[in-house]
Amino acid sequence: MEEENLEEKELEEENKEVNSNKSKDKIKRYKDNYKTPKKLRYSRGKLY
Repeated sequence: MEEENLEEKELEEENKEVNSNKSKDKIKRYKDNYKTPKKLRYSRGKLY
């Protein structure tokens, strides 16, 4: 039982790291979008 719980905790930690990296990438992408001229500021078909 204890070993299974340890594995689950490790997986959760990995998932947290992956999720935080994803959100960092998103933030970076949005910042890059705002550096570009307005005409090029598209994300999912929306003009920012």
